[in-house]
Amino acid sequence: MATRLVGEPFAVQLNWYVYLADFIVYPLAVVALAVFGMGTAAYASLWLATFLASLAAWTLVEYVLHRFVFHHLPIVEPMHEAHHADPGAMIGSPVWLSITIFAFGVFPPLWLALGANHASAVVAGLMAGYLWYMVVHHAVHHWAIDERSWLYAARMRHLLHHYRSQQRSYGVTIGLWDYVFGTAPEPRRAKPELRV
Repeated sequence: MATRLVGEPFAVQLNWYVYLADFIVYPLAVVALAVFGMGTAAYASLWLATFLASLAAWTLVEYVLHRFVFHHLPIVEPMHEAHHADPGAMIGSPVWLSITIFAFGVFPPLWLALGANHASAVVAGLMAGYLWYMVVHHAVHHWAIDERSWLYAARMRHLLHHYRSQQRSYGVTIGLWDYVFGTAPEPRRAKPELRV
């Protein structure tokens, strides 16, 4: 069985193979969009610049999704609550759902607005950002991370979100937007020295 319902339609416990599908499907989709986009681009450098800008824009999309969709949208919130209850579980949306959103909810409007070439660059950048988010999120919950690694900061930031305040630290891949929008974790106050 590929998935097990945890409570709501999109709150599913994925088996290992379904969970790993994101790590296979998204690199292939990004490469396919790059081949298509750069093959039809008048200027490959413009396609690449659009891709990189969209990859950077993903960090804001990730923040908005995590803060406003995962924590407030009734159809998605139960899945995210299940993740908070058991962070090590393979709880998420199956790849068919996320790829369908990209293929039919993101790509067509961008194609109409920007043309196929620029749309392919934007979607490839967003997909690469989503893949990066998946890798970082998986790492912070499942890998032993050395304190000297840059991933350690991502782990600490995300664990603060899980265990100190779910109203803070929404950025998983980077913490920039938490500072911009005032949701960065508050520093712990040092214990006052007692003078006798």
